[in-house]
Amino acid sequence: MKINISWNENSYSTEVEENESALYKEVAQNLVDMAIPNKLQVSTPYGDATFSVGGRGTFVKDGIRRPSMYVKEVRNSIYGLPSSTYKPVYLVCVNPESNNNKFYHMKPGPNGLDATYGRQGSERGERYGVTDLTKPYPSHLYWIRYYEKLSKCYEDKTKTYLESPEIKPDTKKIVKKSSGKVNPVSAQLYQRLKDYAHHVVDQRLTNVHVTEAQVKQSRRFLNEMGKRKTVKGFNAQLLNLLTVCPHKCRHVKDLLAQTTADFPDIMAREENLIAAMEAVANKGFLGADRVDFSSLGVEVYIATDKQKQQVLSLLSDSLKGKVKEIYRVIPKEQQKRFDNYLKKNQIKKVKQLWHGSRNENWFSILKNGLVLNPNAKITGKMFGKGIYFAPSSMKSWNYTSYYGTSWANGNADTGFMGLYATAYGNPLDVYTSGNYTQRTLTTRGYNCVHAHAGSALRNDEIIYYHEDAMVCNYIVEFV
Repeated sequence: MKINISWNENSYSTEVEENESALYKEVAQNLVDMAIPNKLQVSTPYGDATFSVGGRGTFVKDGIRRPSMYVKEVRNSIYGLPSSTYKPVYLVCVNPESNNNKFYHMKPGPNGLDATYGRQGSERGERYGVTDLTKPYPSHLYWIRYYEKLSKCYEDKTKTYLESPEIKPDTKKIVKKSSGKVNPVSAQLYQRLKDYAHHVVDQRLTNVHVTEAQVKQSRRFLNEMGKRKTVKGFNAQLLNLLTVCPHKCRHVKDLLAQTTADFPDIMAREENLIAAMEAVANKGFLGADRVDFSSLGVEVYIATDKQKQQVLSLLSDSLKGKVKEIYRVIPKEQQKRFDNYLKKNQIKKVKQLWHGSRNENWFSILKNGLVLNPNAKITGKMFGKGIYFAPSSMKSWNYTSYYGTSWANGNADTGFMGLYATAYGNPLDVYTSGNYTQRTLTTRGYNCVHAHAGSALRNDEIIYYHEDAMVCNYIVEFV
């Protein structure tokens, strides 16, 4: 059908599908860049409508204070047009200039358009907190309200927050159903590590319902942050991350970088949070019938006395008294890749090395293995984008969540470290920092970088540049 749309001195005619949604979407699209105040008029074969476009409050964008748009239906004589159905929509506004950290969740229902909105992280009853519409809007205003919000710097994040992508079966990852009982040791560790992740998400994220899409997009924006060399570019990507990973904060600016010196801490902060989000969002592999690590293809047992003695012999004396439990872990897929890596590269010398990480990261680590950090350079890694281990347990200890640890600023009464089998082979011995890659090592006939203690390092570090070059054998819990 042919319609005419006009405002101020602007006017145009166009053809749209003969239904409610198509008409009002065409009308509403003009709101995004419309001057305020204004009057929007619509003429159709089914009748006419008039909307007043005014302001309700202000916001700041690019240093300019602007009116915050509010559209009011003045009159509407459009009747008889085929009705439409609408999907829920989730909009987010993160704007440090106005300290906006808002959401708008519009929910079409039988009585019209309901909506829940407010500041991310606030509670009902608080000033600027979460609230609901007292009276639903008419359904035909769906696109009017949608584009009204876009004009105020909201972004549509529906696919991230509300829509779960279709999961296609992966026969390689399907765990066969077992008639056996759930392994209580594995189930307990599974739940505890998920609880640590949940705690971090509860503390720092505004929505405890985390989707897999959020995790995926958060990692993408984090990687983009790692590529940026300026504060402006870094913060732009960080703001993108905050739209899909909504933080609890009083002031959005507090989350941003002030200088390039802030980059490492911010990257570490977000990496830990995203790892925790992955644990919260995890649903296990399709076909799994367990609630322990077997659903992820990882076996977990209490280590035997002989195995415990082996692990304890590699711990410093000051840590032995803190050991609560030693778990033997067998990540089947990771073990298979490790064995193939040794065979392919003809590596016979395997070294047991330590890796420390915060409590909230260990669920993701056991699920995925250790992964190469594309942001290693920006987070202050001295030897490039590798996976870092230490022969000294005290070196790795300082990356755990345990109270008083130096690198992780630990404040927990429990900490975890992993003891890994690593493809040591022929190491490149270095004594100063450098940017190394798997390619440079392979070209020169080396399998890893062994950075020795000296003027640059207090303790030895051994770095690998291939994710198959290690496999976790033990998880040690300290209290």
